[in-house]
Amino acid sequence: MGYGAMVTSGLRPYEVFRLDWKDLPVARVQLLTKTGERFTYPLYPERAKLWQLQNIRLPNTGAYDNVWHGTKISKWFYEHESLMKPYDLRHCFTNGNLSLVCYPTLP
Repeated sequence: MGYGAMVTSGLRPYEVFRLDWKDLPVARVQLLTKTGERFTYPLYPERAKLWQLQNIRLPNTGAYDNVWHGTKISKWFYEHESLMKPYDLRHCFTNGNLSLVCYPTLP
């Protein structure tokens, strides 16, 4: 599922639909995104391989742009009564990275 990619690489929800995993565990986000084409590096590279992120099968959302993809994803989380929102996964990634940078001696 796409949430594995979001939490592993800190992606925006719609960016899951704009990925190239050719260089797994590093993902290339395609040009048509808010911050443009870039590489994302996982906090824990082994997760990308363990969860087989290169084999993600994304649903056909019928979305035609990034905003619509994001709306569809948020709606799915809401309808399935998820305990988190899609951006919570992105923020978990960010907080995990910050803890390693700010507190490198913590286990």
